[in-house]
Amino acid sequence: MTRQDIRVTAAWYLTDPSNLVWEVWRGTSFVGIILLDRIVPNVDARWHFVFFDGNLIGKQAVLLEFVRRAFTLPLERLSLEIPENVASLISFARRKLGFTYEGGDRKGARREHSHFDGTRWHDTMLLRLLKSEFACP
Repeated sequence: MTRQDIRVTAAWYLTDPSNLVWEVWRGTSFVGIILLDRIVPNVDARWHFVFFDGNLIGKQAVLLEFVRRAFTLPLERLSLEIPENVASLISFARRKLGFTYEGGDRKGARREHSHFDGTRWHDTMLLRLLKSEFACP
């Protein structure tokens, strides 16, 4: 993908009326975006988040608060899809946010060859969090 392709894709996600998008601010600084797509009311939504300051650990509280609020929507679960080569993000989602592998184990929770990083193909790991499993902080 070219930088222009990435810009077009990002613009599509942010402006698609079927997606829900939130900006994340720290004071007067814009630090990130949180987005829900593939929303199926009373069932599931796929969750995306990006932060621009490189401090994901510092966002744990805001992400947990987002999950709490997301579960006030008519949703039974939240889903995450993370390329397997981003192991630190998978670990963060599991250890700090309470997500588990779809189907219960790492082997069964993958979509094979579904993420191209510009050099090679990687599997995408599928994670989920059920409303009943979320321990509100």
